[in-house]
Amino acid sequence: MSDDDLSFGVFLEGVAKGGIVNKPAMAEAIAALVIANAWGEDQLRRQRPLEVSDHDDRWLVEGSYN
Repeated sequence: MSDDDLSFGVFLEGVAKGGIVNKPAMAEAIAALVIANAWGEDQLRRQRPLEVSDHDDRWLVEGSYN
């Protein structure tokens, strides 16, 4: 995996603001599952803490790559 692959965000579109994913903690939990499944638990640990930001119609969850 290259360093370029490590700067990523996971968008959860169309379900924010009262939808299925209506809290930042839930968006973070789903993103953590996606990251662990796609890149592995070790990569998830490196990306913590995950930063969650609200973009009105979607959440953006970004890793910090420590």
